Amino acid sequence: ADYCVFVDSKNVSQLVSLFHPKVTVDYGPQFKAKGREGLENLFTMFLASCESTSHHITNITTTMKNDTICTQSYVSAWHQLPGQSDPLIVHGRYLDTFAEHNSQILIMSRTLFTHGSTQHMPFNSLFANSLS
Repeated sequence: ADYCVFVDSKNVSQLVSLFHPKVTVDYGPQFKAKGREGLENLFTMFLASCESTSHHITNITTTMKNDTICTQSYVSAWHQLPGQSDPLIVHGRYLDTFAEHNSQILIMSRTLFTHGSTQHMPFNSLFANSLS
């Protein structure tokens, strides 16, 4: 829920604080990041390309594997893009792992699998379908 609040309010510093310092993220072929600095750059660039967003995470499952928390959740993400009357809506699935850091449980890795969208993805394949 915090992820949605911080991404939709464009609060990049709070958003990045939800992730482990050694995080790896994969939102598509040209939008991968390592570490909080890389993630901050990615989110800053992405959020600058949107007038507004609304993210909704549902259908969350959680499992433990060797002291690692693994989750799968579904995401619907609404994006109002500059100069476009119709919003871009993306439906997909996050695969996350979490790890402890300074007594906090943080996102250690995130992979987005896109299931569909209402229009062409304008973010240089930000949400490119990586299902195989």
